Amino acid sequence: MSRSIFIEKPVQQIHPSLINRMKRILEEVVIHSKFHCDFYKKDLKAMEQCSKFAWFVYDCGTHFIPLTKDAIYSFENEWIGNIDDLKPNNLAKSTDRLYVCNTRTGNMTRIHSYKNGNLLSKLSPS
Repeated sequence: MSRSIFIEKPVQQIHPSLINRMKRILEEVVIHSKFHCDFYKKDLKAMEQCSKFAWFVYDCGTHFIPLTKDAIYSFENEWIGNIDDLKPNNLAKSTDRLYVCNTRTGNMTRIHSYKNGNLLSKLSPS
């Protein structure tokens, strides 16, 4: 009897209400539909493997963040610290949004007042 050493991680079910809410937010925040592919190609696939995650939505796409210390620090250093440099000067109001999501329960909580330096404490479970 031979057993494969490569065991594929099972695909988890994603709560339908979570996907519907994420789609509505995507359509509201992401300006051009050509940037929706971040969600449809990457985020949905990542959600099959990760039950709790942070989801950053901005005018030019989305970013999936597993809730690990390294992933949060990486996102904070590479995105949060530099996002304002990427915005056009005439964009007066930021439409960026950050959520913590759970694929099993369908829960989605918006995170407010996040900034460079406080992201780990904002995304860590209470």
